[in-house]
Amino acid sequence: MITEELSKRVYWFLWVSFFVIAVNGVLNFTVRHTYFMGYVCIVTSLGIFLSCISFKYNRNMKLTYLRALIVITIHILIIAAYEGSRPSAFLWILPLPLIAFYTQGARAGVLYSFFLFITINLIKVYDLIFISKNNFLTPSYIESITIFIIIIVLTLNFQLILQKKEKQIKNQLYFDELTGLPKRKQLVQDIKQYFNKTLILINIDGFGRINSLIGIEGGDYVLEQTSIRLLKFSAQYSDTKLYKLSSDEFALFLPGLKSPGSIRKLVDQINAIIKEEIIIDNSSIIITASMGISSTLEKILTTCDIALKMAKRQKKPYVIYNHTLNIPQLHKQNLVQLYKLQKAIENENIVPFFQPIYDNTTNTVYKYECLIRLKEDGQIISPAEFLELSKGAKIYPVLTRIMVSKSFEYFSSSDFLFSINLSLDDILDSVTTEHIYSELEKYNIGKQVTFEFLESERIEQFPEVLEFIDRIRSHDCSVAIDDFGSGYSNFDLLLKIQFDYIKLDGSIIRNISHDWKARVLIETLVDYAAKLGAKTIAEYVRDKVTFDMVNQLGIDYSQGYYIGKPEEQILKNCTLALWPV
Repeated sequence: MITEELSKRVYWFLWVSFFVIAVNGVLNFTVRHTYFMGYVCIVTSLGIFLSCISFKYNRNMKLTYLRALIVITIHILIIAAYEGSRPSAFLWILPLPLIAFYTQGARAGVLYSFFLFITINLIKVYDLIFISKNNFLTPSYIESITIFIIIIVLTLNFQLILQKKEKQIKNQLYFDELTGLPKRKQLVQDIKQYFNKTLILINIDGFGRINSLIGIEGGDYVLEQTSIRLLKFSAQYSDTKLYKLSSDEFALFLPGLKSPGSIRKLVDQINAIIKEEIIIDNSSIIITASMGISSTLEKILTTCDIALKMAKRQKKPYVIYNHTLNIPQLHKQNLVQLYKLQKAIENENIVPFFQPIYDNTTNTVYKYECLIRLKEDGQIISPAEFLELSKGAKIYPVLTRIMVSKSFEYFSSSDFLFSINLSLDDILDSVTTEHIYSELEKYNIGKQVTFEFLESERIEQFPEVLEFIDRIRSHDCSVAIDDFGSGYSNFDLLLKIQFDYIKLDGSIIRNISHDWKARVLIETLVDYAAKLGAKTIAEYVRDKVTFDMVNQLGIDYSQGYYIGKPEEQILKNCTLALWPV
């Protein structure tokens, strides 16, 4: 491989050689009257000129230099044979190491220059001994020695340039620029050195959203801090190495087989490290990760990646690979699910189900949340089976538009209130937002609709979201924030956007019966929401104990399986007597 700097120098050497040889040819004709050498110089300069010009048409610089190398080599040999005693005769050898170095490589370039030097000097020695009868150590011969030294110095100089460049390229290939950790190529090489080994792939959950929340620089800082913590952790174990793979993925390589118990212990420690708060601009952020683990003898990277994909898909903190997991099966399942999803869209089998939200004060069902389902041969398919797949297949916005249309149509003939979930991707999709505006105009039921936004997406950072909220409020729609109190909770968000409802995250609600810290947090959130004029909704109310605790803490509404499961139809008269809790 050659550097751009070397390539440019060779190119300029050729043009300089062209002009010098052309001028020398003219001098041979006009001053020296050596017509043979004059013709040689003219032919040589023309050959160099045509080689340089041809580069503009074929864009092959290596071929261009090779042609020039042949032309100049012949020229030098003719000069050496015809007028070897002239001191300037050997100056033409100077460009050749560079050209040979480029076309043949470093070693071949040095050998070529060396043998050309020997050949010319044999001609010179023959001329000095048998023709000129001069002293062997003439100025011309000393000049040739000097030229040889220059050749060696130039060649070695450019070889060092090349080695430096190759080292830079190797560093880029084998080491991550941000964290300084070895990359995938190095991991592949290290894996080959061990027969028994264990590999853990660590993927940060929702890293794309983290970048959206705190910017690319903030995302880089999160990666740096995560790498520092994982590196410190890996240093506790001998021969354990940490690698940086894709933008949000790390790999921990452990020589030797590990028992399931020791692997679980390692995973728990890694999870604890990753979940430690990261302070950015006086604010804290908590991240989570999914992990795939494998100890297979062959294709450990592939099997580990399968386990990671399964962990993501099943929303588990980690999955340990076994022979029942394989790529063909996973791909086949994805293809089958995608086909089912596409057919469901085509046959209008994407339907909304409705889960009641209970008013804790009036003891009635206050409204319904519209939740997506897929019908297949009389069976109902959970969104966990197809929602993530729809995002990867770029058809998620289509599902949102179907939900909006069918939910609006269903509630247009009643006075019941209902809510629809929207992601940031939905709001940033202009086709989807225009569809929502159109449906609001068509059905004129804005007063019944609440749009729920995911809090974790820091929606206030996007002007499109604020514009969307203004537009739907002009139709008298309400706005809710979903999953508040989870990992990215930001109280500033409640000050920037006036929400009508705040849905408390289920991970907090499910712990209130046995975790006093969760109860303190909920009391704070309820009090804060009340002062802002927002109502609170408790998710994940699965039993009477939780329901009673929710009422004691002053939460306005309850939602969960204890209140009612999502159903395809709603009860027309939802009172406490007909919907006992």
